[in-house]
Amino acid sequence: MLTAKSQLNINKQQGAATLIVALILLVAMTIVTIFAARSAVMEQKIYANEFRSKQAFEAAEAGLEYGIAYLLTTGGADKDDDNVIDTIPGFTFADTGSEYQVTLVDNSAGKFIDISVTSTGLSDDDSARTLIAQRVAIVPALPEVPGNPLISKGAVSINGAAEIVNPEGNATIWTGDPSVTFSGASGKTKIPDPSDPTQLIDSSDSNGLGPDVIAADTTLSSMTDAEFFEAFMGTNKTSYQNAGSVREVPASDAANAYTAPSPGLDLAREEILWVDGSPSLNGNVTVGCTITVTGGNVCPSANTKPVVLVIDGNLQGNGTVKVYGLVYITGDFSGSGNLEVTGAVIMEGDVTGTGSLNVTYDSSVLQDAGKIPLSAGSLAGSWHDFNL
Repeated sequence: MLTAKSQLNINKQQGAATLIVALILLVAMTIVTIFAARSAVMEQKIYANEFRSKQAFEAAEAGLEYGIAYLLTTGGADKDDDNVIDTIPGFTFADTGSEYQVTLVDNSAGKFIDISVTSTGLSDDDSARTLIAQRVAIVPALPEVPGNPLISKGAVSINGAAEIVNPEGNATIWTGDPSVTFSGASGKTKIPDPSDPTQLIDSSDSNGLGPDVIAADTTLSSMTDAEFFEAFMGTNKTSYQNAGSVREVPASDAANAYTAPSPGLDLAREEILWVDGSPSLNGNVTVGCTITVTGGNVCPSANTKPVVLVIDGNLQGNGTVKVYGLVYITGDFSGSGNLEVTGAVIMEGDVTGTGSLNVTYDSSVLQDAGKIPLSAGSLAGSWHDFNL
């Protein structure tokens, strides 16, 4: 039988056990709370790191896309034409605060046709950094700059006061046809004076052909039209015409301004232009210059923006057409108008009719025209997101 004292001791022991259990529960709850709080903090850190990592990656991707697009615009990787690859300024996104930095590296020994584009993306607080790189191959508008003012598979008849001038060398006309004629007392070719290269002298005219004219060259005459085009333009006609950067112009729109609702050739600049058919140009049309050039005037160097102009047909008309760049004609030059080119002319057909063909060779203009990107593509397997 329990005494009153024994009952009191039992009650005291039960109270102590309750206290111990409560303490244990309190400690466990405290530990769980601390662990949960630490987990929440850790999750926030993980989320923040993942968010900033995505920010950096997305910025790097944007920078890579910009760098590739930069190469596809006129001038490619050397827009200031100083033979040094361009430096692209960094960019910060106003809405996110993230940024990218893009660098270009030329892998083609100064030709700027094989470019490594590296983009580094940074998060808004610069804590995350992602590098993405891609190698890009650029196909220029011209594989090589032609060395003659006038190259033709067909016959060349220099009429009226037309002149073929090469101030940079001793060759003017190169043709696969044996017929090179000058009609009228004013038609001639001009080359540098051997005793004073800064002065030009007449070489070929109606009195006879000088050594500057290369006629009946079987290298040219033995080519098909397709082979001739590919030899000077670097690819076949279909591929060239369908390249993404080529602007096609219907022959009926050729005399229109390049800003017209139906864009034409007048005042077009820094483009590859493909005219479908045989345009008949009347009036004054200036191509490759930002201002209209009339009479005996020339385009100022600051306004000269050369083009590559392919006429898939014959060129004819009664007006004066002035072009700065390369003109390629798949047919003949005919009519009573004048074609004045600063750069070079390449023709599959003949120079005929009563019109005048005036060509002044300019290698710098041709180099600028040749740098216009015809197309570009990323090299397979060259994308990476790590430092090499």
